[in-house]
Amino acid sequence: MPDLTVTNVRPFNGTATDIHIRDGIVVDAPGANATVVDGLGAIALPAFVDAHMHLDKTLWGLPWRAHSAGKRLDEKIANERAARQELGADVEIQAARLIDQAIKNGTAAIRSHVDIDPDIGLANVESLLRVKSAYADVVDIQLVAFPQTGLVSRPGTSDLMHAAIEMGVDLVGGIDPQAIDGDADAHVRTIFDLAERTGAGIDIHHHEEGDAGADTLDLILDAVEAYAMQGCVTLSHAFCIGMVSEARMQSILDRIATLDVAIITTAPGYKAFPPVQAMREREIRVASGSDGVRDVWTPFGNADMLERAMLLAYRSNFRRDDEIEMVLDICTYGGGEVMDLEDHGPFPGQRADIVLIEAENAAEAVVNRPSGRRLIKNGALIG
Repeated sequence: MPDLTVTNVRPFNGTATDIHIRDGIVVDAPGANATVVDGLGAIALPAFVDAHMHLDKTLWGLPWRAHSAGKRLDEKIANERAARQELGADVEIQAARLIDQAIKNGTAAIRSHVDIDPDIGLANVESLLRVKSAYADVVDIQLVAFPQTGLVSRPGTSDLMHAAIEMGVDLVGGIDPQAIDGDADAHVRTIFDLAERTGAGIDIHHHEEGDAGADTLDLILDAVEAYAMQGCVTLSHAFCIGMVSEARMQSILDRIATLDVAIITTAPGYKAFPPVQAMREREIRVASGSDGVRDVWTPFGNADMLERAMLLAYRSNFRRDDEIEMVLDICTYGGGEVMDLEDHGPFPGQRADIVLIEAENAAEAVVNRPSGRRLIKNGALIG
């Protein structure tokens, strides 16, 4: 890999400088034969990390399809089952289109859930593993085995998930242990047993609301402690944390911090979500992601983590520059920490995953979300 020097850029809100890259790492001095690229006065930020996506569901790039899903989770799942047959979309083609869009927006790493059930078997897993291999040089991809339609309630699913991990899927997934399967204890136990046998981490969708959802969350935290999986478990969404009493919320967050459980929130427009400031104060690892992008679950989404940072700030009522920069940190460094990636960014010693954005400073970038971004991945300019 040739050395690279990017001139006239401003790391975060700093003064204009040059960034020198050797062997994919930012260094202090330029190489003798470095390729030189003019940064045109852009700010240089850590590349974005989209830590919650569904690459196997997207309709990105296909003709517009009128949204037909209902409001409830079970209605959305049933709608997707029907649409699967109707659409017949090629998972590999669609995933590649969405990854290209994410890269264009400055994303260098993605964690995607991939559906597994007795109906589709491991077909989506096989497709996304091929896509992951094809994009290995330009984006880091982690896959989560996702039993969306049920785990213990759908015989054979746990065996399929085990097979998926052996094929190269990175994490064991789960979804609403009580609401989907009607047996939270069995669901949680199955997930943690599988993680223990395979050595994989865990990322659980948890949409269950209010105190009932918090009761299920407590079961998950009990399992983290019982299986000694501190630092290996992520909760995606965890709406209930933002719905319970202040006292219970504080207690849950304290326990999450103690057990080093990570939280991924997408700041949905229709639900409460875990309080960002309170999590950061406890040094809880927090990331964000696009979730579904232009699929049968939602017509929204564009794989733009700068826009996701804006939504996090907007829904959290953040207005000061330091608050806005905090959500930007969640969408960059936070995602990298949750995905256990090497430290990345524009400073010496960091892996050179960098996005160049034409903006006055980091806060203004989140507010205005300018286009025309350039991504540097592992020290190479992409596109």
